[in-house]
This record gives sequence, C-alpha cells and structure tokens, in this order.
Amino acid sequence: MASSKQPLYCTDYHVAWICPVTDIELLPARLMLDEEHAPPQYDTHYDDNTYIFGKISGHTIVVATCSQGETGNVNAGRLTGSMFKTFPNIRMTVLVGIGSGIPRSSIPKDSLNDIHLGDVVVGQPGDGKPACVFYDRGRSKANGQFEIVGTMQNPDWRLTNALS
Repeated sequence: MASSKQPLYCTDYHVAWICPVTDIELLPARLMLDEEHAPPQYDTHYDDNTYIFGKISGHTIVVATCSQGETGNVNAGRLTGSMFKTFPNIRMTVLVGIGSGIPRSSIPKDSLNDIHLGDVVVGQPGDGKPACVFYDRGRSKANGQFEIVGTMQNPDWRLTNALS
C-alpha cells in the first residue's frame, strides 16, 4: 500500500466506511486501502473518533471505528454525528462488518451455493424486497414462520449501479 505524506483536507473525503468492531474489522479495512493518507487537521475537542484516511480506486475514504469497549451498530451510529460535521462532503456511508449468521430454510444440495465464513455478502434490492433485513428485529410466530419487523432503506444508487 502506498502512503501519502501530504494530508488532504476534511472536505476532500467523500466516502465514509464504518467499522463497528475495532479489533476484528479495522485491519481488513486498512488493508483494502490502495493508499493511506496522513490525518487532516480537525477539531478533536468536538470529534474524538478514531479515523484512518486513504483512497480506494480514486475514491477518498475515511474509515471510522468505535472506541475500544464501545462496539456494535448502536455505537457506530453514534460516531457518525460528529463524523459528518468533521467531514461535511461525505456522499456515501457504508457499514462493513461481520455477519452473525445467514438463516436458510433448507440445506443446499451444492455446498458451493451456500454462504461460508469469510464470504462477502452484498444485499441488492429487487422485486419489492429490501437489500438488507434485520433478523434481530423480527418475531417468531406460533406457526414457525418469522415475521420481519424492520428493514433498511435501499442502498445509494451508486452502490446498486456498481453491482450491475
């Protein structure tokens, strides 16, 4: 990975990458960067988040992570408040993390069609169905069916276009 000595400005960053679990997700995020940048100057009195700065395929990226002991999606959501003030030109935010499990109704005949630990799963909306479903925000019904209570908004159109 290349390293840039000259720091950019906070206004130069357009993509935010959130890593909710620091000790597991931050190193792979850092290794994905094509180049790493020196930190720009910003007011750490109002923003005490930990960031890594870099570029992937020409896109300037700020990788944010939760403080040790404050992991998870709720705390990841909290860190975005000060992050968006510090980096006002963020156009897209992705939360990349480890999945806890992928439910399935039956075991596939071909194990290559299954999802394995280490696989990357990207949700894409279609046929009136959402790209991402929160299975921890649902309820089991008496008949064994699972009722989905919450879903995410559709991803940014630039992300779904990249999947096409």
